[in-house]
Amino acid sequence: MHDLTPLHDATRVLVNPHKGWYHHFPDNHPNKYQITNDADLLEFPGMDHLYIRLAWAYLEPKEGQFDWAVIDRIIEKWTAHGLGIAFRISCKETSTDRLEQQFATPRWVMEAGAKGGYFRMGKATGPDDPWEPVFDDAIFLAKLDTFLAAFAARYDGKPWLRYVDIGSIGDWGEGHCWAGRRKDLSFALRKEHIDLHLKHFKLSQLVISDDYQLRVKLSRADDHIVLPLAKGCKFWMPGPAVSTCFEFDLHASLKSGDYTLSLGLFDVREDMTRPVEFALKESARDSEGYYRVCTIAVSSTP
Repeated sequence: MHDLTPLHDATRVLVNPHKGWYHHFPDNHPNKYQITNDADLLEFPGMDHLYIRLAWAYLEPKEGQFDWAVIDRIIEKWTAHGLGIAFRISCKETSTDRLEQQFATPRWVMEAGAKGGYFRMGKATGPDDPWEPVFDDAIFLAKLDTFLAAFAARYDGKPWLRYVDIGSIGDWGEGHCWAGRRKDLSFALRKEHIDLHLKHFKLSQLVISDDYQLRVKLSRADDHIVLPLAKGCKFWMPGPAVSTCFEFDLHASLKSGDYTLSLGLFDVREDMTRPVEFALKESARDSEGYYRVCTIAVSSTP
């Protein structure tokens, strides 16, 4: 028998593969979320990688001319300290303070004939606003294909590359057009973008954001109602509790009485709706994927 007590370490974080923290840097702009003191990142327990989210336009300002130095200097600095890197290269941003933001898909793609337009919050606007490509336009996809080929040739399979987040669809690469034309993006379109990345990235992990829908259900033996509260929820980060207030109208036909209030998070796709499981007691989850929260009283007014 060996006494391992002297080896006990209550301060060092146990690092597991594919687990840990990451920091967005840069995000949206080359200078966003800069680190004031390197030690703040390097000494943070469990810090695993930097997540680089930039527009395509920064990396290919002219067709066929690539400016990899924009991200290489970041990669070289932080991988030398043992941190990994993740990428999301976007094709649509929502600010206009830099040309690369207004034309996240490089302007030369539009000038080559790719379809698109200027949009703000569901309305067509003018040339002072962000340009949004038609994400399944043939010219746009051909130019993106060429860029991804060069991007993968340079970075695919690097030992420090944790994953590539497929960000070529929607606002900020999140797969929706909420801040732009507010047009639904089909499964076929999403698959086309995934297939383009799979074509070129043969070694590194690919990931993509899904749209989740938060729903509330009020139910009792003889009545129930389901209402969507929010769509586009992506993920939650540890930290202080976040309080959100939702208001919704109840159907006039809902009877007065006590109801069980339940919440559910659902992966919403064209051909199916799938509940997302939380790390909660299984007894709190019903057969439809909702988690019971409390009982509330509902009363009707004349």
